Amino acid sequence: MANGIRFFLVFTLLGTALAGCAPPCDSYCTTTAAYIERCLADGTQQEWIEAKDSGFGYWGYADAAEFTSDCKADFDGQLSSAADPSVLEQACQDEASEFSLLESRGQCAELP
Repeated sequence: MANGIRFFLVFTLLGTALAGCAPPCDSYCTTTAAYIERCLADGTQQEWIEAKDSGFGYWGYADAAEFTSDCKADFDGQLSSAADPSVLEQACQDEASEFSLLESRGQCAELP
């Protein structure tokens, strides 16, 4: 039993550590997609209610996976041509933190 708990904790910590290693803009894309998915299901503000009917189609995507993939590709392009990629990476990190905080609180604020 104790070994099972240790095994679980080690892999949980490892997974958390590895998740933190993702490039900031990839994290932004993933976090934003999760936020959108939850808010499409649970959002009560008028703008979320209006977006609910078309789902990710509201943003021009078939689903969360397509949104995330296109988002990452877009940021890859921006980062490769940026004079100072760290500025864009910091913006991604800040936005990802904001959406993550909203997600953890179960809040649906503005549409991304």
